[in-house]
Order: sequence, then structure tokens, then C-alpha cells
Amino acid sequence: MALEGDFNYDEIPPFAKLSPTNVWLAQQIKLVERELRDVQAQNEDAAGRNNVMREHLKNVQAEVLHTQQLFDSKRKEIGMHTIS
Repeated sequence: MALEGDFNYDEIPPFAKLSPTNVWLAQQIKLVERELRDVQAQNEDAAGRNNVMREHLKNVQAEVLHTQQLFDSKRKEIGMHTIS
């Protein structure tokens, strides 16, 4: 995991500045927190798209049902005319 350029040394708690290892760990924590925020945002976006697609699927299924009913009705109507 590479350190991005926007890391601020002053954001590190004073006790963490006591060793290079602590500074490195603080940097890694910041990076992981940033990645977590990014993944959470992507997850929220995906969940929103998922909800939109589910709603669209319901609408398509209702339209298919309506079209099938219309087709069945027309077929019965045509059948009645051919019998008479």
C-alpha cells in the first residue's frame, strides 16, 4: 500500500511520533480508513443502483403481465368472431 501525497504528519497523535514504526502505522491506518470510506461509498452507490433495477424489474414484470392479458383478451375476441 503506497502512501498518498496528502498525508499530514501533524495529524499523527504525539505518542505515535516516538518511532518511525508508529509513524508508518499511523499512515497505514489513514490509508485503510480512506479505502474504507471509498468502499462504503461504492457500496452505497451499488445499493442505490440495485434498488433502481429492482423497481425497474417490477415495472417490466407488470408490463409483461398486462401485455399478456391484452394478448389473451384479443385472442378470445378473435376466437369469438371466427365461431360466429
